[in-house]
Amino acid sequence: MADFEHQGVVPPHGLPKFDRWVVVEGLSQSCKNFGVIIFAIFLHFSISSLFNLVQIDQQYMQQLYNDSKVRYIVLETIFLVVGYFAVVPVLMATHVSLITGISNWAAVTSKPFKEWDRFVGVIVFWVIGASLIFAAPKFWTSFLATAFSISVFIIFSTFIATWMPAIIYGEKDSLHRVIARGKKTFWYVFSRLTLFVLFALLVSAAAMVILMPIIRIVLPTVQDPEAIILMVNNVGNAVITSCLVPILSVICVRAYILGEARLTGSSDWERVETDITKEVD
Repeated sequence: MADFEHQGVVPPHGLPKFDRWVVVEGLSQSCKNFGVIIFAIFLHFSISSLFNLVQIDQQYMQQLYNDSKVRYIVLETIFLVVGYFAVVPVLMATHVSLITGISNWAAVTSKPFKEWDRFVGVIVFWVIGASLIFAAPKFWTSFLATAFSISVFIIFSTFIATWMPAIIYGEKDSLHRVIARGKKTFWYVFSRLTLFVLFALLVSAAAMVILMPIIRIVLPTVQDPEAIILMVNNVGNAVITSCLVPILSVICVRAYILGEARLTGSSDWERVETDITKEVD
C-alpha cells in the first residue's frame, strides 16, 4: 500500500489521500453490508452444493475435457458465471456504499433492478475473460502457463477495474474512458490486486490451519466423511469469497477516483475524494 493511503500522511505530488488502508476499508465495508454478505454466503453455499448434487466434479470435468475441449471451456465458463453470481449483490452494495454512503440492502435497492443490467454485464464480461485466460494452463500444463495466465488476468483486470464504479457513478463509463483510466492507474491497481490475491491465499491457508485439526477429530465419528469434507469446503469458500469481495470493491472505487483525477488534471483532490467516498451514518 502506498503511504498516502494511511491517515495522517501527506500525499505526495497532490495525489488523493485515503484515510484507511485498502484491507481495513474492505473489512469496514463487510460490517456495513453484513446482511448482504450473509445472503451471498448462503447463495454461494447453495450453488456449490447444487453442483455437488448433480455430480459436477473434477472427474466429470476431466472426462468432458477429454471428449471435447470446446464444450469443456463453454461449460466451465457457464459454471464460473453462475458461481460468481452469488457475490453480485455484495459488489452492488459495497460499490454503492463507497460512492454514496448508502449501505446494505438499502444500497442494492437504491437503484431499480433494471438499471443494474450494465453493472452485472461488466461482471459477466470480467468472469468470461478470466475463464478464457485461465483456459491456457488446461492445454499447456506447466508452471509458466499458470504464471502467464495469472499475469494476463491481473493486467486484464487492471484495465477494466474502474468500469463498475463508473456505472454506479453514472458517467464516463464508455469502454474508451475505462481503458484510459486503466492506463493512468495501471500500477496502482496492479499492485493492489497482487496484494489482494496474496491476502486471499493467506486467509485461505489460515482457515485450513484452523479447520484441519477439527476435521481430523470429527471425521472418524461420522458415517459419511466425504459429505462433511464437501460441506466444510463449500462453507469455507462461501465465507472467504463473500468477505473478500468488499476489498476488491475498495480497490476499484479508489482506482476510479485516481483515474478521473489524473485524466481531468484536477488540482482539487480533496473535493474529488469527498464527493465519491462520503459516508452516511
